[in-house]
Amino acid sequence: MILSRFRMEKWCHSPFFSDVAKGSFVRINIGQNNGEPVYRVCEISDVVETGKIYNLGSTRTNKGLRLKHGNNERVFRLEYVSNNEISDNEFQRWREAMIRQGISLPTLDDIDKKMKEIEKCKHYVLSNNDITKIVQEKKRFRKAPTNYAMSKNDLLKEIEMAKDENDIEREGELRKQLTEMEERASELDRKRSENISVMA
Repeated sequence: MILSRFRMEKWCHSPFFSDVAKGSFVRINIGQNNGEPVYRVCEISDVVETGKIYNLGSTRTNKGLRLKHGNNERVFRLEYVSNNEISDNEFQRWREAMIRQGISLPTLDDIDKKMKEIEKCKHYVLSNNDITKIVQEKKRFRKAPTNYAMSKNDLLKEIEMAKDENDIEREGELRKQLTEMEERASELDRKRSENISVMA
């Protein structure tokens, strides 16, 4: 029931991520002490959106984890989750904090249930709807604007699909996006031409 940073990178855009993360545990980097990284064992109580978009391996996200260590609770970005195993000292420190603060430890049933849930997610087959949502979410966090011709082509394809499905509302919304995109492209071309004139 421990989730690594590798697993976070793979699953953070998946539809099941929030559910499987809650109740799982992570080894989190909380800072340094005398130049050495310090880690704590924490339980994930929630998945939230932070105000910062950041790189997580080969992807980008703004997600954060609300983590509990005993009664202490704080939000950390996924990038601070460790890929290494929890040490005996780290586990004992977490266990002692739980006992000292009168918090119940997870039961064997809790652990078994969460491990089965994680295993099930490893074999989850994404539906077409899931894939569409994942692509849309990744687009939100893309660093550089995509190629205009490719974006326009994608929109035109979606307009055709909306027409085929007789989804008038969706088609109208997509055409509006296309018009706005073409207006932005025209504005950029105009500014580029002005800059060339000034430099000439």
